[in-house]
Amino acid sequence: MTEKQLFTYTNAVICSELLSSYLEELKNTPVYRQQIKHLSTNLSIELEKMLKIELPKIFDVDEMFTLNLMRNYKDLVELITSSQGDDLMVLSQLIKEYNKDRDKFLDKFEIMLTKLNN
Repeated sequence: MTEKQLFTYTNAVICSELLSSYLEELKNTPVYRQQIKHLSTNLSIELEKMLKIELPKIFDVDEMFTLNLMRNYKDLVELITSSQGDDLMVLSQLIKEYNKDRDKFLDKFEIMLTKLNN
């Protein structure tokens, strides 16, 4: 499994959890229809099948990454689904800055954390 595939599968896990969470919130709204319920149930079933097959492959490629993913992805999903629109825009900008220059971002982030903790 390539690194790209590893991250694709990881993103699929996170996205499926996000989708499940948001669909759960839709249940008591007027837009939630039988067809949406049916499609979301089928999607969840298919994603679970995929995960049963692919998660062990991810584990075989990078055990530590998989353990960290399993520990943290539920928290990530919870943070995202509980955030408001403005929060998500800030998170988006933070991720963009991080991707531009990770080392520089982490240096700045460490300085900010130090100031916050003092």
